[in-house]
Amino acid sequence: MNEIVSTELNQLESNVTNQSGMFSDPSQFGMWLNTLLPDDDDEEIQQLIQAVKEEYTKSDDEKDLTNIVLWLSKVADRGHAQTQNNLGGCYYKGEGTEQNFELAFGWFKKAAMQGLAIAQNNLGWCYKNGEGTKKDFVQAAYWFEKSAKQGLAAGQNNLAWRYRNGEGIEQDDQKAEHWFKEAAKQGYAPAQSDLGWFYCIGDGVQRDFVQAVYWYKKAVEQDYTPAQHGLGLRYQRGEGVEKDLQQAVNWFRKAAEQGYALAQRGLGLCYHKGEGVEKDFEQAIYWFKKAAEQSNALAQTYLGWYYENGEGVEKDSVIAVSWYKKAAHLGLALAQNNLGWCYKNGIGVEKDLSQAEFWFRKAADQGLAIAQNNLAWRYKLGDSVEQDLSQAEFWFKKAAEQGYAPALSNLGLHYYTGDGTTKDLTQAVFWYKKAADLGVASAQNNLGWCYKNGEGVAKNPVRSARWFKKSANQGFAIAQNNLAWRYKLGDGVEKDIEQAVYWFTEAADQGYLPAQFNLGLHYYNSEDNQQDYKKAAYWYKKAAEKGYRTAQHGIALCYHKGHGVEKDHAQAIEWFAKAAEQGDPSAQTYLGWHYENGSGVEKNIEHAVELYQKSADQGYTPAQRALGLLYFSGRGVEKDVSLAVEWFRKAAEAGYCLAQSNLAWRYENGEGVKKDSFKAFEWFKKAAEAGLASAQNKLGFYYYTGNTVKKDLPKAAYWFEQAAEQGVAVAQRAVGLCYHKGEGVEKDHEEAAYWFAKAADQDDMIAQTYLGWHYEKGKGIRKDQELAAFWYTKASAMGCKTAKSRLNNAL
Repeated sequence: MNEIVSTELNQLESNVTNQSGMFSDPSQFGMWLNTLLPDDDDEEIQQLIQAVKEEYTKSDDEKDLTNIVLWLSKVADRGHAQTQNNLGGCYYKGEGTEQNFELAFGWFKKAAMQGLAIAQNNLGWCYKNGEGTKKDFVQAAYWFEKSAKQGLAAGQNNLAWRYRNGEGIEQDDQKAEHWFKEAAKQGYAPAQSDLGWFYCIGDGVQRDFVQAVYWYKKAVEQDYTPAQHGLGLRYQRGEGVEKDLQQAVNWFRKAAEQGYALAQRGLGLCYHKGEGVEKDFEQAIYWFKKAAEQSNALAQTYLGWYYENGEGVEKDSVIAVSWYKKAAHLGLALAQNNLGWCYKNGIGVEKDLSQAEFWFRKAADQGLAIAQNNLAWRYKLGDSVEQDLSQAEFWFKKAAEQGYAPALSNLGLHYYTGDGTTKDLTQAVFWYKKAADLGVASAQNNLGWCYKNGEGVAKNPVRSARWFKKSANQGFAIAQNNLAWRYKLGDGVEKDIEQAVYWFTEAADQGYLPAQFNLGLHYYNSEDNQQDYKKAAYWYKKAAEKGYRTAQHGIALCYHKGHGVEKDHAQAIEWFAKAAEQGDPSAQTYLGWHYENGSGVEKNIEHAVELYQKSADQGYTPAQRALGLLYFSGRGVEKDVSLAVEWFRKAAEAGYCLAQSNLAWRYENGEGVKKDSFKAFEWFKKAAEAGLASAQNKLGFYYYTGNTVKKDLPKAAYWFEQAAEQGVAVAQRAVGLCYHKGEGVEKDHEEAAYWFAKAADQDDMIAQTYLGWHYEKGKGIRKDQELAAFWYTKASAMGCKTAKSRLNNAL
């Protein structure tokens, strides 16, 4: 889960001041006593005053607040405004009596109607919050203004907030600033702190961190905790003062130790990040808990993160979810997203995709980019909501427009695949580029792929390699694999096999199966003196054991041929079978061959046909040819030469040279098709041009004899030599004859003897006879009667009458 990001919350406006309740502030009580009509001739009032004084001066254990409230009520009933306000404060706070907002409101109103400023402020507060009366912002603003105009700092501060928020009065930041200042100038700490905050946000007024710090410092002189927190933030960020993390910690700690939740959270963050203090998760948790217990949602979310990840505490996903829930229900988008993540993955709760979607949506609707991205995935995958790719695009775009890097990349992929929208490679590149520039490794890789293939952008191998490398350097295995291929092929970078092996290995060591296979392939087929069958088998097997089918096929081949491992048909069959079960056509074909020939398994041609058929249906040409051969011979299937031809044709048309040769023979002999020597020639030619030696030899005879095509001895000699170089004995003999007779090439006995020797070593009796003649006559080679006799004897033993005659008559 992503690291949580700290957010400075707006400071709350001032609540009902201590002046509204007498018992919390002894100095206020003393001031109140002096207002109790000291010259009043009413003996009862004098007695009440004296009783209150006596009761109040008692120790806390002996003091009876209930009696004080009772006596105050009698004084208030006589119409004394200050007493009415203070009695309202008692009911408001539940001091000496049960809390009763209705009675508090009533007494505040009585005092306010007499023009008492503090009561007007408190009455405004009741209207603002709907306490003891119906919520009424207009009435709240009206009474705050009454109080403010009498110079009461608390009323001025509260009126400033009404102008700031446009509550019950037209929004006006200049007037808000005016009233904040009026209250602040009186030394009212909440207003000084609020004015500092107002200058920090600079919304509606000129942002001025220096002024903000000035007013925060005024308030902290009175030990006002919100200002201590605000000043700490300025030091933390270097706003209006030189950045000083230790000073930030000091101010956070002052406020935190006095119980201020935002400062407790701020101090927790300092310990979490190691800013101004040594990183200490236990201390971070301590302060986060303090703030969390005061319903600070962000602190609760941090606690959830700690318990989810087991950092500083024993890992406990259930407790993590409980904290996420608290913060989520308080409306914190980040917690809602994290709670959604827990429901999605069954972390600390039973997996519930509907609940995941519910909480992702809550956070997404608040504009949290990570939640918008998560919600987009729910629509893309159809998790708990009906799949809706247009909604997926909508939410990806919402997150992307906020610069959320993963969403930028996801939106690029969305346009690349065309899911739910018209495929638009230009748009895909646009979004990939934005994400890539922000360092998203997957986007860098995808952008590299676009440059490689010229998708949505001009093909550019150099840029492709550059983006693959940026991604690879971040440890992104797919990009490491792609970069390795660039070095192996010299595509966009200078060819460098060592670098290719390095990057294949980097990706392979991360368990990336294609890279493990590619590393095996490199060592198996390397033409750079790095062929190492043991290493090939090692990497094939690593990927094979994880179910990678091409690697299963690779290790099967190793066992099949004894490359890098001891030859083992049973192991080969086991791995071919695993790959075949995953639909690997090559493995199906190899496995079919084993069953067809009874190699390592009991022969079962019918099963071989099934395997060939599965592979052939996937367009795998060797299987199509194998199937054609079985239908041609009637092995394992009912003989059907026409069907055999169709399978040969499928493979031939796909460019498989062996099938092209098979098809050519069918046309030459009229088997399954109408006899057509010209078509036979064309298919032999295709196979010959693809490098098939037998077809090259056949093509040489076509040109040599002039059958079907115009006789062309140079072409005949060319194709004979192509086949001869691949070791075809009859072609070696034919090219020898061309040089011997000077047909299609200049007569050259040395060349002739060379090729006759090649064919003779393969027991071609005609070549052996001609080679004997060359030794007998000393043509192109040293004259040697014994060697002449040797080769005549070998050819004679094979039934060559000419060789026998030469042996008997000439020697």
